[in-house]
Amino acid sequence: MNDREWADFLKTHGKEEWEREAAKTVCTMCGKPFSSWDMNLGNNRYDIFVGYPSRHDLERIQIKLCADCFDKVLDTIISMCKTNPVVDDGL
Repeated sequence: MNDREWADFLKTHGKEEWEREAAKTVCTMCGKPFSSWDMNLGNNRYDIFVGYPSRHDLERIQIKLCADCFDKVLDTIISMCKTNPVVDDGL
């Protein structure tokens, strides 16, 4: 489901149905079925078409990350950056 479909689903279904629907998505990194908590991240599904110049030219990468794995990946990427990629937009 995309973000809008998920929001509409939440308005019309109970907590148990919410958990069952979330569990249909599995984290690409750890293999854990999502919980409703993981779905709170929003659209935590990434579909990337890799262009040139990369070792992965013309590959399509689809990644779904639970909240824990999202944090691990982001912590790793941020620690590798020479400049801080975190943007504080006043939220």
